[in-house]
Amino acid sequence: MRMVGLYEAKTTLSALVAELERTGQAIALTRHGKVVAELQLPQNDTAPKAGMLATDSFFIADDFDADTAGFEELLAEDDLPPRLKKVAGDEALFQDRPKSS
Repeated sequence: MRMVGLYEAKTTLSALVAELERTGQAIALTRHGKVVAELQLPQNDTAPKAGMLATDSFFIADDFDADTAGFEELLAEDDLPPRLKKVAGDEALFQDRPKSS
């Protein structure tokens, strides 16, 4: 791996990037002889964009939220803290709302 001082990197950044594109070899940036950063090509672009889950392997069932079976103990009102009992008892909060598109 080629080592380049920060001052040289600052003054020749465009040339360093061109070299990186041409050779594919990472370039170590040094300060006083110690490596402090690296210039390298980006890794593969198969990761989903943040918040998008736009990958071929992502799947969610149409009815993923249709059943609450198995959550009865979490939804029991007598186990709720006082601040949540009001919310759990307000049926208007749980009415079906139109889905936004």
